[in-house]
Parts: sequence; C-alpha cells; structure tokens
Amino acid sequence: MHRQRITDLVLFSSICLITYLIYLPGLGGSFVFDDYHNIVRNYQIHVKSFTLADISQLFSSADEQTHIISSRPVAKLSFAMNYFIGGLDPYGFKLVNLLIHLLTAWTIFLVVSWISRADRLFEYNIYHPVKPEYSCWIALLAAVIWVVHPLNVSTVLYAVQRMAQLSTLFTLLGFAAYLRCRLSQFEDAQATGHLALFTGLFICWPLGMLSKENAVILPLLCLVAEITLFRFVAMSTLLRRLYQVFALCVFAIVVYLLYNPDFIMSTYQIRDFTLEQRLMTESRVLWIYVHSLLLPDLAQMGLYLDDIPLSAGLLHPVSTLLSTIAWGVVILSAIILRHRVPILSFSILWFLVGHIIESSFIGLEIVFEHRNYLPGIGVILGMTWCALTLYQQQEKLRPAFRLTGIFILILLITLTLLRNHQWSTAGEHIETEVRHHPLSYRANDKLAKELIKVGKYAEAEVILQKIKYTERPFANHYFNLLTTKHIANQGISEKFYREMEDALANQRVHPDILNEFILYISNADTYDWLDPQRSIVFADILLRHPFLQSSHSKGKLSLILAKLYGDIGDYPLMLQHMEIAHKQLPKDKDLDKLYDDVINNKIQKIEIVPPSH
Repeated sequence: MHRQRITDLVLFSSICLITYLIYLPGLGGSFVFDDYHNIVRNYQIHVKSFTLADISQLFSSADEQTHIISSRPVAKLSFAMNYFIGGLDPYGFKLVNLLIHLLTAWTIFLVVSWISRADRLFEYNIYHPVKPEYSCWIALLAAVIWVVHPLNVSTVLYAVQRMAQLSTLFTLLGFAAYLRCRLSQFEDAQATGHLALFTGLFICWPLGMLSKENAVILPLLCLVAEITLFRFVAMSTLLRRLYQVFALCVFAIVVYLLYNPDFIMSTYQIRDFTLEQRLMTESRVLWIYVHSLLLPDLAQMGLYLDDIPLSAGLLHPVSTLLSTIAWGVVILSAIILRHRVPILSFSILWFLVGHIIESSFIGLEIVFEHRNYLPGIGVILGMTWCALTLYQQQEKLRPAFRLTGIFILILLITLTLLRNHQWSTAGEHIETEVRHHPLSYRANDKLAKELIKVGKYAEAEVILQKIKYTERPFANHYFNLLTTKHIANQGISEKFYREMEDALANQRVHPDILNEFILYISNADTYDWLDPQRSIVFADILLRHPFLQSSHSKGKLSLILAKLYGDIGDYPLMLQHMEIAHKQLPKDKDLDKLYDDVINNKIQKIEIVPPSH
C-alpha cells in the first residue's frame, strides 16, 4: 500500500510537470476579452491589503456594470488575492488557473474511479463491466486526456474563466461526495454516507454556485448517476426525501417560468437572435463541441467564435434539422440502454446536462469553448470507456491499442503545445484568431485595434472597412474607423457620417461601444478633431438603442452628453445630464472616476505614432 501511494504520487507529479511544460508558453500571454472588464478595470479587486474592511468592500458593490462578478464572490476573492500578490501580471492569474486545472484533473481521476466501481454493482446484458484492474486505467486515461486536451486551453489561459474552473472543481467535489455516499450505502448495509452527502450538499455545492451559477446543476448530475448507475437502489430515507424536495423545487421553478416568461425573454433584449433561433443554433453548436473533443482541429477552435451562422429555421441551414434529429436519437438511445451500457449512457447524459444552463434557453452568447470544461468530461469518459472495453475483450489487438493510445496522447500534447504558442503573445493570438475565423467580427475588430496601437493605421482602416461584411457585425467599430480617418487626415464625407448614424441606430451594438465613444472623444479633444454637435447626434442615437437601455448605459451616455454640452457652452443641459447620470447610477461608487474620465478628459489616450509600413 505504501509503495502504491509513492507510485501514485510520482505519477501525478509527472503529469503535473508535463502539463506545466505544455502550458508554459501560454502563461506569458496577455489578458484577453472580458479579462479587461472583470480584472484589469475592475478596481474593486485591486486591493492593497486584506483587512476586514478591505474584504467587506469586495462584496459591497451595487454597480450594475460589475454585478456579474459581484455575484460570484469566491472567484472575485481569488482574483483579489492574485492582484494583492502580483498586481496585474497576467502570468500570476494564468498560473493559478493552471493549478486549478491540475487539481480538477485529480478530482476527475477520483470521480471516474468511483464511477467504475458503481459500474460493477449490477449485471448487464450487453457487456461485462470493466475488470477492477482496468478501472484505474479508465480513470487515469480520462484525467490525462482531459488535462492535456487542446480545447481546454482557452479556459485555462483566459484568466476570467477561473469562474468556470472553480465552479467545475466544486461541482466535481460535490459529485464525488455523492458517489462516496451511494457506494457506502451499497457496500455496507449499516452505512448511511450522510457525512459525505452533507459535505457535498452544504459545502461544495454552495462554493460552486458562488464561483459561477452553473454549479446549480449538481443535483441533476447526481440524478443522472441514479438513472444510469445506481437505479435508486439501497437509497437512504433521507436521500429519498432530498430528491422529493428537489423535485418540488424544479416543479416550482417551471411553474414560475411558465407564468413569468419575461424572466427568460428579458435575457434576449440585447441579442440579435430569438429564443427559437438560439435553440436551433445550439443543436448544431453542441455537435461542434463534440467534434472538437473527439477530433480536435485547431483551425476550428478559438476564443472568438462569433462567425458561426444562426439557424433561421430547421432547413436554414439543413444541418439544423439533421443535428436536432441526431440529438433525439442519442438521447433516446442513452435512456433505453441506460441499464445495459450504463457508463456510456451516463457519459452522454452528463454532457447534455452539463450544457443545460449555457447552451439552452437562456439568452446568452451562442458559443464559447469554456462551456465544455465540465460537460466535456462526459465525452472523454465515454471515449475512454469504449477504448478500455475493447482492449479488455480483444486480447490479440492489445499491442495495437497501446500504440494507438500513445499516439493519441502525443497528438493531443502536440496540439495543446501548439495552441499555447498561439496564446503566447497578444499579436500571435489575434493573428491566429483572424486566420482561423476570418468572418469573426470580434477577431477582426481586435486586430484593427492592435494595428492602431502600433501605428499601422492604413492596415487597420482596411480591416475596419471590411468588418461590416463579417458574420453578425456590431456597429462598435465605427468610432475606431473615425479615429483612423482623422489620423490619416482624410476628409470625412457627409455620406460616411450618414452611414455611421444609420449603423449606430439599426445595427446591434455591444455595451463596450460607450468606452470606445469616450476614448474617441478624449482623443478628438487632444488632437482637435472633436465636433461636439456631431458627437451629440451620436450620443442621442445611442441613447435610444434597445441594446443600451440598462441604467449603467444610460448613465454613462448622460455623462458623455454632459461633457459635450459643456464643450459648446450649454451649461443648463450639461447640469441636466449630470443629474440624470446620478439618478441612473445612485450607488455607483466609480461615478466620480467616470466623471473624471468623461468630464475632465482624464482618460488614457492613444499615442499618435508615425505610420508603420
């Protein structure tokens, strides 16, 4: 036993070291996308000490702009600790993410080991359960494949996705506690397993939900285990009561949503797709996820996946209908065969339940890779179970299976290493994103901004001119395009202004457009480009935009208008808009800073550098 523990420790340490070396190139990369909003510009987590007052301040914000991260205090506290130790060095944030990744892999090993034990509780008709001596290999392979899989790179190196990581880790720990409880009830008639159950229910589950709300699905994952592995046999009375309470809660939630559909429909107010379009599109997206897990293709992966077309109907494109039918067949097969191939059924249902929050009816963005961090475990488990079952049954082919397994692991490691190199610098990352996803608005917009920073204005303008032809473009880029035209001393025609006004009024916009508007005004002030009257027209248009109706957006636009009316000497309107801003943002503790940014023009401006060729 002692020798086995030493062997396990050496093996786990070796896996950790190899994974660290694979991820080492990417750890030096920069912050990306939502990192800036949630970490770099989130002054709440920029703590200088950890006194009681400082800690309470972390969770006291009522600022609407930061309500997402404020509702995830465990993740927020971890970001604050990162900042306290190393400031805004991306390496520290990404390194902690990698450590969480390794800890999660260890938890996967534990969970799959216990799933394999549960798989031997009943007799089956189709196959014999994997022998105990191979169960450890299923757990080890599943954990290793998951920890070195290239699809997880964008979760580990995307600093803010620590929220998804912590949620996954605590959900797995809670599920492990549930498995321990149920196995003890099967293996010892006198055992209740209630200590493990309470640990999972009252410690791991809350910590998961306080990291990210996805952890709410833990009881559903436990239900999947009952349906496929345990069959509700040898269940304690207390556990049965808990399931009854859970069923009543689910029923109450469903009734509430049916009588209050606006609760869901309100999440679509800032989207350019409907509930029906989202559900149809997600049927295709889920297959894209499965493809990336089973047959990883770096050209298909990316942070900016907004180039995936929406489904306008079941036949537009026709893959929507085929995907929907295929999922129906898969789900029906998993239910029918749940007692004959329980681990395979478990794997399928785990993947689908894992996506029930972010890939179903809630009006979130269509696709992100980090959404597979927890669900992807199911696909990898199913794959490794199939491989080990064949290995167990086909003795003559075992050498070929070993060589194939080694080849697959080397391939995964190589792909993950290549992807880490793609994330190693901001320039390399964004160039890769545009090369792989040329129709992504966000990738092209980010590339244009990077080109502006280094003085390649002509190249940036070419991209900004073409960006309107990407899949589902925003109107945000017009302020950057206006800036490049000013820098190049181009005469800006009335036709262009009309086009810009029409785009701001009728195209979708991201709330970040307000930051870009403020930056444009600040630069225009500095370099004498500003036409206050024209900018007032832009602000009035945005004030009526359906995607900018939140209190924070209206308050920010009111500050912009206050600054512009002050520039033309209309002080009554300036004061009026300042009052509106304070009414819209009465508890916004960053309002004074925002006032400095907008009114007093204290914002970091772009530095006009000589054009680079």
